[in-house]
Amino acid sequence: IFCESELPNQSEVPLFDLRRFFTLLKTYRSAVSSESVSEFGSLLFYGESLTSTQTLLDKNPTVLSLVPLHTVFLASHQISGRGRGTNPWVSSPGCLQFSFTLSLPATFAMRVIFIQYIMGLAVVEGLRSEGVYKDLQIRLKWPNDVYVEMDDGRGERWKKIGGILVNSTFINNVFQIVVGCGINTSNPRPTTSINELIEYQNRNLPRETAPIPALTQEELLARVLIKFEIMYRSFISTQGDFRPFLDSYIQHWLHRHHSDQLVTIEETDEKVIIKGITEDSGLLRTESVASRQIIDLQPDGNTFDMMRGLLKTKK
Repeated sequence: IFCESELPNQSEVPLFDLRRFFTLLKTYRSAVSSESVSEFGSLLFYGESLTSTQTLLDKNPTVLSLVPLHTVFLASHQISGRGRGTNPWVSSPGCLQFSFTLSLPATFAMRVIFIQYIMGLAVVEGLRSEGVYKDLQIRLKWPNDVYVEMDDGRGERWKKIGGILVNSTFINNVFQIVVGCGINTSNPRPTTSINELIEYQNRNLPRETAPIPALTQEELLARVLIKFEIMYRSFISTQGDFRPFLDSYIQHWLHRHHSDQLVTIEETDEKVIIKGITEDSGLLRTESVASRQIIDLQPDGNTFDMMRGLLKTKK
């Protein structure tokens, strides 16, 4: 839907409240900045059903070249959602799925890797930004997944609710970047969602404590975009320095809570302990149990299988 003046009403766009989203975006932005700069989310391309917001931009260079920077592409349903590598992203009802555009100069060549980490941090801090949500057990799994802790009797206590996909192309001395994100917001079971986590935590609150309200897609998208906007401005102003975010990133890191767990690098059968992220190049730093040698791993092409305790090549 393209609109030059008035936004369409709810009957025309029944699955996403555009008016509420833009109101929330303006409110959150004014709360953190006195600048009247319109950035992420101020331009929104919405389709009720699309193949994939990521594909629409990443695989269409003409479209990508014409779309203003920081435009957000949003879909209520994706027919062919994409994850990392060749993995599909299943688009269940209630999933918030969107992509947006960035551009970085060639001088940021060694810094592009940090965009996925900043986006992951924006998702977690966006979810936990207000007082009643600050204790939600949400963590980041290297390199770009979002997990929640919830012992609901269905098996593993850590469950994935979101993921981030970053694609970049180097054209005319500039990195054209598409950042994609999917967050299970109100998906029905068996998919785990953020609102299921909220229901779970409400059941464990003291009787006199007011329940935590469920989150809407409009609220969540506005929160995440504003968080990313703030971090991205800082990242650009410091020429891609990730150090101001490193402590927060590790604080929300799932691996921080598994420091005693031995992990095996599948290709070499080397047992290592995960130590952190290298602040200059964004690699996963591990230490060999046998030799104490430091082994750094690229996020592209590798993934962490928590169930099997493996660092393995992404297929």
